[in-house]
Amino acid sequence: MATTWYVDPANGDNSHSGTSEGEAVEQIVYAYDNLSTDGDTIVCMDGEYDDAQFPGSWFSQKITLKAQNERGAYVNRSGSASPWAIAFRPSNG
Repeated sequence: MATTWYVDPANGDNSHSGTSEGEAVEQIVYAYDNLSTDGDTIVCMDGEYDDAQFPGSWFSQKITLKAQNERGAYVNRSGSASPWAIAFRPSNG
């Protein structure tokens, strides 16, 4: 059964369960590496995420990564004032 995991960069804590907004973990990479499996959704709550939040160049698990609110969650490259583009590509299966 698919599960929805919550990430909150401002108020999350990686000791939380990640299963609700009030129990959000702090890092996308933590939710991805330690909680999620194929078919799950990771909801990025409003706030600023940096490039260290991501588990590498490609996600190997088939998950959905989405913002809680349109334009509410954004990525800012560490040590850079320029925006960081995230490209999504369709799965091969």
